[in-house]
Amino acid sequence: MFSQIKTIFVACLIFVTLGGVFQIATAASEEEMRAAMQGLIDGLNAHDTAQMALHWTDDIVYDFVAQPPPLNGKQEVAAFFEGLFQGVPDIQSTQNRILVSDNIMVTEAVATGTHLGELSGIPPTGNNLQIAPLHVWEFEGDKVKRATEYLDMASMLIQIGLMPAPELDPALLVPSFPLPDAEPTGLSPLEAALELDALYDAHDPVNYAKKIHPDAELLLVPLGVPLNRGAFIAVLELYWLGFPDLNQEIVRTFDLGDGWVAVETVYKGMNNGPYFGMPATRRYSEVRGAWTARFDADGLLTNLSVYFDNITILAHLGLFPPPDPEANKAIVNRIFDEIWNQGNLDIADEVLASDLVRYDSGNPSLSGPVGIEGFKQLVSAYRSAFPDIHWTVSDLIAEGDLVAARWTATGTHQGELMGIPPTGATVTGTGISILRIVNGKVTEEMADWDSMAMMEQLGVIPPTRQDYTWGAPSEVTGDPGDPAANTALVLYLIQKFWNEHNVAALDSTHSPDAIAHNPAIPGHPLPYHMYKHVCLLYLAAFPDFRVTTENIIAEADKVAVRWTVNATHLGELMGIPPTARPVTFTGITIHRLADGKIVENWWAYDALGMMQQITAPPEPEP
Repeated sequence: MFSQIKTIFVACLIFVTLGGVFQIATAASEEEMRAAMQGLIDGLNAHDTAQMALHWTDDIVYDFVAQPPPLNGKQEVAAFFEGLFQGVPDIQSTQNRILVSDNIMVTEAVATGTHLGELSGIPPTGNNLQIAPLHVWEFEGDKVKRATEYLDMASMLIQIGLMPAPELDPALLVPSFPLPDAEPTGLSPLEAALELDALYDAHDPVNYAKKIHPDAELLLVPLGVPLNRGAFIAVLELYWLGFPDLNQEIVRTFDLGDGWVAVETVYKGMNNGPYFGMPATRRYSEVRGAWTARFDADGLLTNLSVYFDNITILAHLGLFPPPDPEANKAIVNRIFDEIWNQGNLDIADEVLASDLVRYDSGNPSLSGPVGIEGFKQLVSAYRSAFPDIHWTVSDLIAEGDLVAARWTATGTHQGELMGIPPTGATVTGTGISILRIVNGKVTEEMADWDSMAMMEQLGVIPPTRQDYTWGAPSEVTGDPGDPAANTALVLYLIQKFWNEHNVAALDSTHSPDAIAHNPAIPGHPLPYHMYKHVCLLYLAAFPDFRVTTENIIAEADKVAVRWTVNATHLGELMGIPPTARPVTFTGITIHRLADGKIVENWWAYDALGMMQQITAPPEPEP
């Protein structure tokens, strides 16, 4: 069904009949422009594309922002409207607001209809539709030369039944601070609009609230509900939480008279925080948008309507079409089984993106943009060094577009590897990988593994242990809990114990029967009292130990966390006296919970890289 969504975007362009943007060489009066717009809307409501075309220039450009590229010429635009009329035979458009400045007309409208015919391959559902777009029209004389439409496609897909309706918790619509009184500015409408833009980019909700009239009418179209002053500020805080660097880059502004302004903009930011309850994806989004605003004589905002396409944002974040966790797991299994174990490199063309990026803590030289061919070379190199290499996947945890895989690899060293001649040694390695899958292709792989184990078994460095496997699993069971609650507990552990060094947080989040699988630590799996002892040793060795969470995935009773540690070696660690050297290393941990407590965890991190940073010879004096 989702394969049809892309085409439905274009079909929905038909709702474009509600607004757009155009340019003019010969001036027309406002009365002529309004008359032309009325003729265009009359043609739309009569489903008469020939009448509509009378009000277009021959080279009309229709820029439907939610689905690029723009349509060019009367024939293309008319064809899409014909498709709209077929899918929604009773479509009608009502203009709510028409604002004019020079050759620019800005319109806000509502289109209604019933999905009674095939619409871009989607069979009729009989569902009622109501769409609210904003258009910026540019006129050349009394004809439309260019139209730009801003529309939230998510609302249409929800009404057709291709997306679930979102649920917005009322508790989220409360600002984090008491609202201050409005403070008149005396600015002109355009100056006031630019000031709001600056406060938006500064993520300053307090001063933003001061510019809003207490009785202002506020609407974020993708949310679909009017907001009061407090709820609007709370929503801004949610956007800034999800995109800590969010800003809007103004493209054009229009002073439309009577206190009204219109702004075309581009919203940009990295999703490094929770986005309306969805976990951070660490991905960049850039979406075009527009808003109309009215200011009173005191420069206070009295009306605001904001338009942008939420589907575009979700697509950028890899959340739309909605990921299929089981299908993503199947892709990961194919990579380990068919590519790594069987050596079928052609499978890489099916399951990997051409711009694949890898992060390999055990071998930084293999990190970066590798693409499909680079990945094939990596597999070939390891299969040449270990012809009998075999990977066993013990855990797969999927959420959103991410899959965490815990694995064990074994093989006999019969070929050169990274300059190490063949030793004939049987090598066992453990690790955890997190893969990002978008539209059935792996775009990113983050691998943390026990590279120290491989170096020890190949004789490069002295051995520190005898067992290089994960070890026997725990038999402790219980209520698996809710993934969201499990995630909250793990994040609490990271913040309170690892970052704030609150020792009690370790006891409060772990079962006394918990065990820890950490192949880099001799004697694993460690019972809880020994695991706690090792954790405290690390905090003593690194008093400024700080963990940054990079990715977090929760499914059923397991939570996988990819993290980065920054710290300074100021205490003894495994017999190594303090060096005062800064260290940075990455890792992935999988926690299993039962009855609200962590009962088991598995660790994969760059222990070798950490030790090398501590023990490396001092740099010569300049």
